[in-house]
Formats: sequence, C-alpha cells, structure tokens
Amino acid sequence: MICAELAIAATGLGLLTPPSSLPLTLPSEATLFLAHLAVSSVLICIAAALYRRGGRTPTFLLLVVSTATMGPLGCVGAALGGVMHWVFIRHATPFAQWYAALFPDIDTSPIRALYERLALRGGAPGPRSNVAPFLDVMALGTVQQKQAVITVIADEFRPAFVPALRSALNDVEPAIRVLAATASARIENWFLERAMELNAHRAAAPDDPDILLTLARHHDEYANTGLLDAGRAQSEWRQALECYELLNQLRPGDPDIIQAIGQLLLRLDEPARAMECLEPLAESANASLDVLSSYLDCLYRLRRVDLLRRVARRHGERISASGLPYNIRCAALLWAEGSAPDMLDGGSPA
Repeated sequence: MICAELAIAATGLGLLTPPSSLPLTLPSEATLFLAHLAVSSVLICIAAALYRRGGRTPTFLLLVVSTATMGPLGCVGAALGGVMHWVFIRHATPFAQWYAALFPDIDTSPIRALYERLALRGGAPGPRSNVAPFLDVMALGTVQQKQAVITVIADEFRPAFVPALRSALNDVEPAIRVLAATASARIENWFLERAMELNAHRAAAPDDPDILLTLARHHDEYANTGLLDAGRAQSEWRQALECYELLNQLRPGDPDIIQAIGQLLLRLDEPARAMECLEPLAESANASLDVLSSYLDCLYRLRRVDLLRRVARRHGERISASGLPYNIRCAALLWAEGSAPDMLDGGSPA
C-alpha cells in the first residue's frame, strides 16, 4: 500500500510515467484521485475484516486513517510511527507490571501488622485514630516510605487520610505525585462503581428501604471524603437528601432518618428547613448530642438568640461532659452562661 501511494504521488509529480499501453480516458488528476480512493477502499476493507475477527491494532488503524486523509504523506508517517512504536515497546514496562509496582500485594508479616496497628489503629473509629504520622511521612519521609503510606491510604481509605493524600498530590517528587493521583482516581472510581451498583439495585426495587438507606449513606460518605470540590460535594449531598426524603415517606417518624435529613439541610445551607426537622428531636428529653449540636447551629444561623440560650442552658451540662469537639462545648457553655451576645458577629459555635 505504501508503494502504491508513493507511485501515485510520483505520477502526479511527473517523476513516473504510466505505461503507454494503458489507455487513459479521464484527466490525469481524476485518475490519480480514483487510484487513491481505490487504495483507501482496500485498506478500509482490510481493517473491517480484521476488526470482525478481533483485530484491534492501533498502528494499522492509524495507517488507514492517515492514508485516506493525507495520501502518501500520511502513509509514510504512519509507517514511521509503527516503527517507533515497535522500537519503544521492546523496552517499555507492561501496564500490569507498572500497576503492580504502584499497588503491590503485600503479604501480611509481623512487621506489616505492627505498622498497620500503629498507623490505622486496627481500623478503629475516627476519634481514636491518629493520622499525624501520615502527614509526618509526607513531609519528612523517603520516597519509599511515602509510597508505602499512599498504598495504605488507597487500600484502607478513610476521610481522615485526605490531608495526607493532598500533601502527596503536591509533593516535590514527580513519582509521588503520580502515585497519589492514581490513588485518588482509584478511590473515586470505587465510589462511582459502588454508586452505579446501588442505583441498579434501586432500579430493580425502587421501594426497598434498605437499598435507599445504603445509597443515601453512600452519597453522604462520598461527599464527606474531602476529595470533591464544593460543587460536586453539594450534588452528592442533594442526591443523599433525595434518598432520605423518599425513605422518610416509606418509614415516617424514624428519628435517625429525620436527623440525617436535618443535618444534610444544614450542610446545604438551609437552616430554616433543618430547624423544622431537628426541633422535635431536640425538644425530647433524650435528644442525642449530635442532634443538639446541629440544632444549636441552626438557631445560631437563624439568629434565634433567646431560644439558643434556653436550649444551651437546658443541655449545657450534658454537652460540657460529652465527647463533642472542644469548640462546640466551649461555645455551648458561653451561650448557656449568657455571656456571648457578641458572637453573632463572629464564628459559628459549631
């Protein structure tokens, strides 16, 4: 095919004269164009036949496209590209080997188990976990140590690991940035695949409350990972809110669902609607601390000062003795003591 295109080009330039025994009734330009179309048609037919038989060679596809569009120049360029690809692929690392080097399957050894217990605390809840060593390794560790930490983050992802992952994305070492970007893409891909799976289950059983609850928690967890920008996080929270509202219609009066709806509305900056959901729960004698902190936040945003002080005084002792964050406990005590009227111009108590 290359020879045919070169012959067509040489004939067009006058470097090659067609045999005199061939009668040409069409103009020379039209004849050369038809010859080019014939060569391109043959290449397209060969490519179609190979495709039906499972042939997926990018180099040959490049040859077909470039020859059909650029003639002999494209044909020669595709041939050079094929030669360069053949030379490069002889020394290139296979993709499976490269991926295995990024995320190796590490056998559990006593040293590895000790490392996981120290770094992950055995998968304990967030308040008991300490991820400061991850940040220290990202700042002061060697390349191998940083790679080990990123591998652990990708395999055992927790939202608390996001600061370390972001630090790795801005690392001065290119290999660490590439590995961190790959880990981030891997984590997001898992969330997306899980969402597609749950949506498929929901399509099969749209009124199944367990599927709706799992899907709502999945969207909420994805938004709270810290990997998403503000717009995508808002979108995930909206989808979680939609699922919770449908679930509330199937299970009316469930306090856990109502609490989740109120907290989502608060994250979406709708404190008035959030207050309507959380107020019945906060007024009960056994209101949970999470409900109280969210309810106080709603009152603060709505500037309901008198009600805010009254609720803070009623539950001040419980809040001060709880395990809530320090800033929430301090703010609640200030409002309970009636000495925080100027905080309306400052930060939120929560």
